[in-house]
Amino acid sequence: MNMKYSIIVFISLLFSVGAAACSPVRGEGIQPDRDIKMPDDGLMIPRPMEARRLEGYVDISQPLCLKIDAQDDVAESLTKYLRTSSLSIVGPALSDMPLLLTVSEDEKLPSSEEGYHLVISNDGISIEARGRAGLFYGIQTILQLKNMYGASIPAWEITDWPRFGYRGMHFDPVRHFFSKDFLKKQIRMMASLKMNRLHLHLTDNEGWRLQISKYPRLTQYGAWRLGDIWDDWNKTGRRFVNQGTAGAYGGYFSIEDMKEIVAYAKERNITVIPEIEMPGHAFAMTASYPELACVSNEFSPVGEICIGKDSTIEFLKDVLTEVMEIFPSEYIHLGGDEYSIDYWAKCPDCRRKMAEMGFTDAHQLHGYLFRTMEEFLAGHGRRLIGWDEMLTGGIAPDATLMSWQDEKAGQAAALAGHDVIMTPGEYCYFDGCQDSPEKEFRTPDSPPALWNFLTLQRVYSYDPAPLSMQGRERVLGVQACSWSEWMPNEKRVEYMIYPRMFALAEVAWSNLNEHRDYTEFRRRALRLCDWARNEGYNTFDLANEIGERPSSLKATEHLGYGCEVKYNKPWLPDFPCDGVKSMTDGIHGKWTYRVNWQGFKEMDVVIDLGESKTVKEVRADFMQYADDRVVLPGKIVISCSEDGKNYTELLSLDNPYDVYKYLYRTYGWKGAERKVRYVRLQASPALEGGSVFCDEVEIW
Repeated sequence: MNMKYSIIVFISLLFSVGAAACSPVRGEGIQPDRDIKMPDDGLMIPRPMEARRLEGYVDISQPLCLKIDAQDDVAESLTKYLRTSSLSIVGPALSDMPLLLTVSEDEKLPSSEEGYHLVISNDGISIEARGRAGLFYGIQTILQLKNMYGASIPAWEITDWPRFGYRGMHFDPVRHFFSKDFLKKQIRMMASLKMNRLHLHLTDNEGWRLQISKYPRLTQYGAWRLGDIWDDWNKTGRRFVNQGTAGAYGGYFSIEDMKEIVAYAKERNITVIPEIEMPGHAFAMTASYPELACVSNEFSPVGEICIGKDSTIEFLKDVLTEVMEIFPSEYIHLGGDEYSIDYWAKCPDCRRKMAEMGFTDAHQLHGYLFRTMEEFLAGHGRRLIGWDEMLTGGIAPDATLMSWQDEKAGQAAALAGHDVIMTPGEYCYFDGCQDSPEKEFRTPDSPPALWNFLTLQRVYSYDPAPLSMQGRERVLGVQACSWSEWMPNEKRVEYMIYPRMFALAEVAWSNLNEHRDYTEFRRRALRLCDWARNEGYNTFDLANEIGERPSSLKATEHLGYGCEVKYNKPWLPDFPCDGVKSMTDGIHGKWTYRVNWQGFKEMDVVIDLGESKTVKEVRADFMQYADDRVVLPGKIVISCSEDGKNYTELLSLDNPYDVYKYLYRTYGWKGAERKVRYVRLQASPALEGGSVFCDEVEIW
């Protein structure tokens, strides 16, 4: 039984206050409707909900007298954390400088258990909260001020609480394995940023990274492959090998390793959520135990497990039983994304199960699997969470979905009665480059990235639950994802996530609707980047970023601006941009072909200027992202006409395929002035089976 008590210990911190005896410091409490703007010297990330600058600065170069008025477990836990945070305890004769931590039910405090009221003044430092989490986050604010200002920090009164209860970061040690120490390092940063969920993607096609005692072959075989580079392994047949094989790449977390990580995170108010991927992304599982697949073949594993076999269900339950023994998290993530029904539709066991359940579509097996797993988890006091594809087969209302495909998937899930974690790729996937691809990937050998180009500014602009969203009350929070296909080492992971994690942390914690000032945030992020690099984090060079594609920042008005466009060949259905307005709306594309670029298998457009005009130049931008077979034109023809029937060729250009991954090129004609009403541009891809993407046809 916990008893509330007070302890006084004297701690030599990295900070202290310069005054007085240990006595509580009170503030006015919260007033949610106040509009208090953080002054320019308020450098914290995430920004507090309410902050008032007090007079002066406080000297924190001396030890502090720590007093904790809280339950036994809270006081012991915080004392342990302070000790592990390079804080040394000294005798009472060495300090009388107060740091007061109080658990209170005062109605003036934020209602959230993670909220706190902090006062830093000449009288000392005081933190009040409703529980351990709030006190912990108050400590993080003090430590961050120390990191930013050094020995003399500004005096503040801060009342702070999170916008969302779920503030997550995802790591993928499957495609490339990362060490226990690396995860602890990221946990420390997450805690500083007041993030509270660590989602670990522990199984996938490329490896199984968690020891399961009952099924040792999952890590003895499924955790090891030939080829450390993910793409090389894909190209060489996706072969696994036994642990100890010469040249084998891989690794896994032992049960004790993972328990250590879970405990380390818990001390920092972070819950670790494990992901055991099913029914797809299962090569490592079916290679280790071929009988789990519809077609049993160790050397050519199948990506989906066989749902029709009862033995498969029992295998999964056995695995999850051990997972739940390691992870106390309420949520257990079961994936559920990017699966194929091809094998299920042909498999006798799956067809038998479909008949038994009265299913008419193999997709319904997916729903059956997750309803079964949800019931199993619920029987152990846990909850199912998975990617938004779980909606496909029909799942029970208690499942929580992570919306990754786009924001619409999350909105649909919320309207269907599901709790939702927003993690759309266009804002929250940190595996795409964060600056000009031409700068980030200068040569074919430069470290690649996935498709989405995502600037710090775009992350900061995200609102996971806007006022216009129906079902917004179902949004529990937001999460960033770091998939490691193209992150072969730990330095590369850090380069990709920092400083974008800073922005996501502020989106998750702070109410930015009234204070979304990116210029001001960027100043704070620059300071935090400097500190992070000094602490050994490999951050992106924000100070020297190019930012979004310069030509996309402002509309270009030319002779063809707003003119009618005839499409002799259709655009790609998935990439219409703004339809018939796209080629003459003056808007150039972003760095990614998914924003303001129109795609074609063959491009053939005619711009009608409305009347004969004097023209001396025609040009158009194209881009290349070779991984998705978006390539530059191999042939470009520009021609003009007065009557729309008889055309004069102005340019015919053959352009051989260039293997560089990211390319942006302008092609065009420039010559003597001529009277023109119609301008025609034709472009075909330089690579068979590829497509061309254009953002604007400029006429001058």
